[in-house]
Amino acid sequence: MRKKRRWSMELDIFKDIEDLPKDLLEENVKNLDLPQEGELVEGVVVSIQGDQVFIDIGGKAEGTIHISEFKNEPVKVGDKVMVYVEKADGTKGIKLSKHKADFERAWDKVNDAFQNGELVEGRITKRVRAGYMVDIFGVEAFMPRSLSGDVGKTRTLSVGKLIKVKIVKADRERKTIVVSRKDALEEEEIAIKRRLSELKPGMIIKGRVSGIIESGVFVDIGGVDGFVHISELAWHRPQKIEDVVKKGEEITAKVLDVDPEKKRVSLSIKQLLPHPWESVAEKYPVGSRVKGKVTRLVDFGAFVELEPGVEGLVYISEIRWGRPPAHPSEVLREGQEIEAIVLNVDVERQRISLGIKQTQPDPWTTVRERYKVGDVVSGRIYDFDQYGAFVELDDGLIGYLHVSNISWVAKYKHPSDVLRKGKKYDFYILGINDKDHFVELSLKHLLPNPWEKLKKEVPEGTPVNIRVKGASSRGLIVELPDYRIEGFIPASQLLKKSPFDYESGKELTACVLSIEPERKRLILSEKEYDRLRKAQEKEMEKKELEKRKAMEKKPTLSLGDILKQEMERLKKLKE
Repeated sequence: MRKKRRWSMELDIFKDIEDLPKDLLEENVKNLDLPQEGELVEGVVVSIQGDQVFIDIGGKAEGTIHISEFKNEPVKVGDKVMVYVEKADGTKGIKLSKHKADFERAWDKVNDAFQNGELVEGRITKRVRAGYMVDIFGVEAFMPRSLSGDVGKTRTLSVGKLIKVKIVKADRERKTIVVSRKDALEEEEIAIKRRLSELKPGMIIKGRVSGIIESGVFVDIGGVDGFVHISELAWHRPQKIEDVVKKGEEITAKVLDVDPEKKRVSLSIKQLLPHPWESVAEKYPVGSRVKGKVTRLVDFGAFVELEPGVEGLVYISEIRWGRPPAHPSEVLREGQEIEAIVLNVDVERQRISLGIKQTQPDPWTTVRERYKVGDVVSGRIYDFDQYGAFVELDDGLIGYLHVSNISWVAKYKHPSDVLRKGKKYDFYILGINDKDHFVELSLKHLLPNPWEKLKKEVPEGTPVNIRVKGASSRGLIVELPDYRIEGFIPASQLLKKSPFDYESGKELTACVLSIEPERKRLILSEKEYDRLRKAQEKEMEKKELEKRKAMEKKPTLSLGDILKQEMERLKKLKE
């Protein structure tokens, strides 16, 4: 049992005791230390029973407040609360009011704002039939719908919304406050126009950060919101705006532009800061070694932050010696710390060219110690152009294979017709190009040159056996099987009317008209072979005829002449 029994409980006890003398009851009531009506006192919540909150206000006195006066605020036993004493009757109990206490406590602020015509901030607590209830300074004020600023049936207000209002009525006796958003909007409009007229581009002003969004910062500059785009916060683009400014922080900015019609004010913070590029040439001289962080990877290279507001670019060709990566991500990653060499500084265009490969020894400086013309090396094809293939050699250097050096005999329109990207091959070194830093390679030089053999063994005019491979309107494509070389018979040198009259695979004989090893061109003629064959046949016929004529001119011997000659031969033998 509490030492201080509630006053209401004591009254119940007095009433229950019928034989208690009346003068004794009155004496007990007089001895109670009751507060004065209209007094503001601090009390402590001692219990909550149903919709009644019991408050201990000291001096053995307790009063009650309806729970609705707490405006749905959480209240619990032990909470301290300021209350207003409405009635303090020792026999009927003590009636308290939190609402009136809040009003009394806030009255000075309300009255000052009312007398001075100031605009105050309020929060809509509920919608009522004739308008809205608005909390200002912790007390409720009434805002008629006609003063809400809404036009017609349009409703722009909702419970919980913060608004600016003007106090148009404040009655302390009746505890009544009436506010107007309409008047506040009109005054704000006038104030905004006046403020905008005062602002000029180039002015330096102070303001307070009122809001932060992804694209920038809103700044309160005396009743007008200015905006600092993220690009105008600093000379570098921050990853988080909060790294530069914070909500509520006071800042100094430069006015860039004022648009009275759209009520927009563009501001800049960075233009009041030293430009980082002013000292870039001195801080990062060409040839110096620098450290930085990779911020972005793009197809053509990597951006590297050297300091806030200063970025350099490493072109993809400057990432490593030898073959450039297909994409910078093969070698680098965003956020990576790297070292680089400054290759060029263009302050006017705000560009710094960097090279990562220059931080390592150039393998080309020792290329002639490792490679000689005629050596055979291995490499992997990593790319093509229309003239040949790029090869990454085993030590990282670049080789180049021209399409003409793929085969002695075959002609290819594009290297990809016969070679495969990513595949490894052996190559013959034709030369070393110091100017462009690549090794000239060949595949065909790994094999004997059949053109040299053909030129040596088959003089022009020699008949050769050939096989038909294909036909075009210009002539017949053939192959010399013994040399695996392709030749060509122009349509004018064919015996048949059309090249398409010849079947693929058919074997023919033709004469060599010309051999051009450098151009891989062999021209043949079926007509020439036919002419040669006919000339040979004619010559043979001529010789046969002459032989016959010679035989006809010899004398014919009789049998007697033959016997006479034979007898003379035997006689000589005997002698």
